[in-house]
Amino acid sequence: MYNDLAQILVQHPPIKHISISNPPDMQFFPFCDSLKTSEITGLTFKNMKLSQDQFSILQESLINIPFRSLSFQNVFTPKIYKFFYTDFLTGYITSRLTMLNLDHNKNIEIDKILKDLPVICSLSFASCSLDISETLDTIGRAGLNTLTLLNLSGNYAQNFFSNSTQCPSELTRLDLNDVTWSSGVLPSFFKYITTKTFTKGLKLFVERVSFDFIEDSENEEPIKNEQDDVVIDIPIENEDADDENEGDEQNQKEEVQPKKTSKKIEANGDWPSVDDVFQSATTFPIVELGWSGNPITQAFIDFLVKNERLTTLFLSETFSPEANSFDLFVSSINKLTKLTNLVMKGSNDFELGSSISSLLTVLQEHPSLTLLDISNQNIGNEGITAVTNLIQSNDILQIINFDGSNVT
Repeated sequence: MYNDLAQILVQHPPIKHISISNPPDMQFFPFCDSLKTSEITGLTFKNMKLSQDQFSILQESLINIPFRSLSFQNVFTPKIYKFFYTDFLTGYITSRLTMLNLDHNKNIEIDKILKDLPVICSLSFASCSLDISETLDTIGRAGLNTLTLLNLSGNYAQNFFSNSTQCPSELTRLDLNDVTWSSGVLPSFFKYITTKTFTKGLKLFVERVSFDFIEDSENEEPIKNEQDDVVIDIPIENEDADDENEGDEQNQKEEVQPKKTSKKIEANGDWPSVDDVFQSATTFPIVELGWSGNPITQAFIDFLVKNERLTTLFLSETFSPEANSFDLFVSSINKLTKLTNLVMKGSNDFELGSSISSLLTVLQEHPSLTLLDISNQNIGNEGITAVTNLIQSNDILQIINFDGSNVT
């Protein structure tokens, strides 16, 4: 594979980025040689183990090209860290590096990575077994005045945020998706965010929050009472039966099919305390918000409305017809007067079906929405009718995605 890549780089020098997930073989070194005459600006290596020799030859190749981005995701062995900190991340490498991704590498020493990154704009340490408060503070104290994007998704949050927690001065986007939060830490984070000044606003992604002090009820087996057992007799199809009997059997089968139900996201754990923070907030910096998989409460909606610069909102896999949170959201959506992008993708567990029609009707009067994604919401024919009415009534809306509508 690496030999093929080397040939491609020679024959098609304008290629700018290559992502590789194949373990290095004997052709890795010729591949690195071909990099020296390429115009590659970004390289990604995933799910492999690179040796010190391989890092060294790669470093020699990078010195000859105008690269800006490097990604090493799940590639380090314990023995390679010291070499990476002290020998690889030096000189020309760090002077050129604007984007660095080290996702899925455990036991990273953040301070040793940050020692010399003068032009870094984007850092990603997703799923690295890091405490996000401690890591944010370490990065904030490193003096990275060009850093605007930080991804700490998939880590954990045990340490509280406080006024002394440092944050990169030019940060405009912070990703904390799929983080596991200890008791009291999530409210401290939102208090921290809503008391800081982000001159350029903040794009914040805190999707699919989980708490380490709440058991997952979905994984618990229900207690079974033998007296409550229900026996369902499903007739077996008889090849010799006449058409009428076959129809009766089919009807009986349909009658015992379980009714599809959607999941409901509960506002338990620290969510009431987060609502308290929202209600007392004095600063509203958010311009983009990823909130998929989290509960929707009145306090949250009121907080959204106060973020007057909010332009983009992600609420995928969040609503179900059985929850009143959707009605709360529908009644307030037109108060988000600067909102231009709304993403509400559904899934098997979270789909609104025809209930989405109430939202589509209200959006006919929305003053700024240009993009709407309601894909995989299983909206059916009734929902498609509402989509048609929305398109006809709202001249501002430019893009609407309703794939997975299950139209008959």
